[in-house]
Amino acid sequence: MDEYLGNITYENITRENVHLYIRKDKNNYACLLDCLCLVLLREPHECFHVQSILLEKIPVEYKDFEDEIGVPALQCSDLLDALNQLPGREVLLRLYRYTDVIIHYLNGNPLLANKVKLKVDVRNDEIDSLISRKRNQNDDFNTKFRKLEYICNAQVKMLNAIAEVERTFNNRDNFEVRNDNFHKMKQKFYKNVESLQISFNSEEEDDDICAFEVNTQRKNEILKSIKKTENLRSRGKNELKWTTIIGDLGFENRWKERVECGRLGAKYKQSKGNDKSYGFKSKQKSWVFYEEDRPAMEEIVRYVYRPTNTIT
Repeated sequence: MDEYLGNITYENITRENVHLYIRKDKNNYACLLDCLCLVLLREPHECFHVQSILLEKIPVEYKDFEDEIGVPALQCSDLLDALNQLPGREVLLRLYRYTDVIIHYLNGNPLLANKVKLKVDVRNDEIDSLISRKRNQNDDFNTKFRKLEYICNAQVKMLNAIAEVERTFNNRDNFEVRNDNFHKMKQKFYKNVESLQISFNSEEEDDDICAFEVNTQRKNEILKSIKKTENLRSRGKNELKWTTIIGDLGFENRWKERVECGRLGAKYKQSKGNDKSYGFKSKQKSWVFYEEDRPAMEEIVRYVYRPTNTIT
């Protein structure tokens, strides 16, 4: 509920400024202390004790960050495992908000985001069930929750196994020669990974009004309002413009191509169920894009500027 009401404080973390919050070395090992300061919103001297407890109780591999003794550094998978053990819903929601940016920053597998998503889903399902269940359904609720927790733990183990295979692929000691057989084997592995489906959606149909669906719609509307408020507080820094994406990808900023990008971008926003909103210092509603839309915007720009494309 804190997330819906906007009571949780977040840092404005993007792919462009994440290096100002988290240090990493040339091997993409991130400084654990920096990550703790970010998700806990505490000063470094307040996070030393938490860091010590995590390293004692969680079996993860770490090394000293750039030869700084007592400053551990972890790879992306182990880092998310450690941060996932931090208590508190507020901390978990902060981690969930930053996960995609951290994975991209550390050059990790996007599938690792499911580790955090699974835990968030369990917490949300627990709260929804507590709100909607009847008093005489305690036993049934506990059984369902234990079953859901078992499924989530199994999925986390599967993701850890995938991460371990990736580490093996990236280890030059195991694969010194990157020949065609190596790439074929790696491609086959990723195809098998993509075939895995993780779903917690119920297959049961109900014609009555579902409290969960109502709460989901209410949550989506409130999150839209929160995003608009955050954008106003940051004075539009969260917004992305087509000119920025075109320039970042090294294309020439031409009017016709930019209009075509806007047309395709509108279809993309509509497919996500988004509505037009007021951008920063905008007097009329338009399609507003944020950092989370960057991958789709980059794909649209590459499509519009492809060599065979001609706009009339």
